[in-house]
Amino acid sequence: MKKIESINYIVKNKNGYLNDLKHKIGENNLKALLQTGFIMKGKEISNKDSWKVTEFAVDFVNNINKKISIFDRFRYFLNSKI
Repeated sequence: MKKIESINYIVKNKNGYLNDLKHKIGENNLKALLQTGFIMKGKEISNKDSWKVTEFAVDFVNNINKKISIFDRFRYFLNSKI
């Protein structure tokens, strides 16, 4: 799974168990998401490790998937020609 797919997955699912996430996205992606602050680790009452998506990850995905208006496209086009 690619890193951007992993980020979209955690934003869509919001929380869960760390072991399940590791199986779904892979250990390398899990480490990267933890180190960059896209997810937070926690501990359940049942003593299982859990995770929760951060607001940073949600903002990141919203900015990537943001639609560009026709006005902005025109403005970007003009700025590239100047």
